[in-house]
Amino acid sequence: AAEQAQRGDIKEIIQGPTGMAFGYDDPVEVAKALTEYIRATRSTLAIRGGALDGRVLSGAEITALSNLPPRDQLVAQLLGQVQAPLAGLLGQLQAPLGGLVNVLNGPVAALTMLLQQRAEQLRAEA
Repeated sequence: AAEQAQRGDIKEIIQGPTGMAFGYDDPVEVAKALTEYIRATRSTLAIRGGALDGRVLSGAEITALSNLPPRDQLVAQLLGQVQAPLAGLLGQLQAPLGGLVNVLNGPVAALTMLLQQRAEQLRAEA
């Protein structure tokens, strides 16, 4: 049957009585469901392998696949990794401008304070 379906590569993981599980969306979900079922029921079932995108995976690879976080979380982590250097660069670009504002603001604040003191002094004299 595997050869008729042009999937002769999966013959190496099908030996003796074999159950098969199919997934059509996220391959991690199928791997998680199988490993969770085996763990929860303390079943003697064993995952011999699987096929993903025309490639045969070993049982250990399927178990490793089941340990991956969900796809949405992986995408979020990837975006976070891409965004982190950009945020650092933005901070580096803003730092000189912030320093310039502080340098320019210092004399203005001192002048304001001096004028307030002089105004108080003039009020006291009057």
